[in-house]
Amino acid sequence: MESSERWTLRVDDEMLVIEFPHGTGLSPDDGEALLDRWRTVTADRPIDAVVIVVRTSRPCSDAGRRALR
Repeated sequence: MESSERWTLRVDDEMLVIEFPHGTGLSPDDGEALLDRWRTVTADRPIDAVVIVVRTSRPCSDAGRRALR
């Protein structure tokens, strides 16, 4: 499992799972770090699916969904 204080990243079988804990905020630098980790973890293995888990107590805004994409 690869992680930071803002997210966890793991591969289960051929599925990449990224989880953001409740209250996570991501700066552009955090996003770049996550993408770097994503590329490293997936470079030498097949990935059939990506699951992004966002823990929240309220609905995600349109801007928040765009940022995750």
